[in-house]
Amino acid sequence: MTRSAALALLPLFFVGSLLAACGERADAEPEPMVVPAGPPARDSMSAGSLSGIAPAEIALALPWSSGRLNRAAQPGQSQRTIDEILLLSGEGFDRFIITFLDDAPNLPGYRIEFVDAVPECPGSANSFQPRGSALLEFHLTAARSQRDDGSSAFPRRSLSGVSDNVLGLHNTCDHQGGVTWVFDLAGATSHRLLELVNPTRLVVDVQKPASGPAG
Repeated sequence: MTRSAALALLPLFFVGSLLAACGERADAEPEPMVVPAGPPARDSMSAGSLSGIAPAEIALALPWSSGRLNRAAQPGQSQRTIDEILLLSGEGFDRFIITFLDDAPNLPGYRIEFVDAVPECPGSANSFQPRGSALLEFHLTAARSQRDDGSSAFPRRSLSGVSDNVLGLHNTCDHQGGVTWVFDLAGATSHRLLELVNPTRLVVDVQKPASGPAG
């Protein structure tokens, strides 16, 4: 090849390399959705997806996702006490509801994501043997389960499954302001998170298989 022909091919080489690099970035795993701390914007939901929730109670409705959802706690915020938990089965999805006492001004931080194994907890043996093929971790920060009178919002560390997909829900950690539950799922499906007011609640909806998002 002559020197002039080689020089003529250089632009094509650089363009090809650039396209290849762009292709590699496009195939890379997307960044997790992160919800910044602070007052959230109100989102809208259709009547079919409310399933007993009044529209005025919705402070934030994150979209259905199969990835990580994360919202940081306010720096230095006080721990908020969990008052009650419920695990319910709905049409098209199963629902986990956490109700908080009004003993702190801010909502706890949270993170929800699929994990490969039951997460370890310092000084605790609250583990379990998974029955399903997918584990969905839901972790709270700046939260506590013990009320001032010493009673607990969930004396039972495990809740029985409510559908063919949610086989169980297990509280695997309650340590120094961090409270963790793990959904034992028959298979990995999409999930979403709602922030509710009056009273203050966090809701995790886990989609049932072979069913599109309710709405």
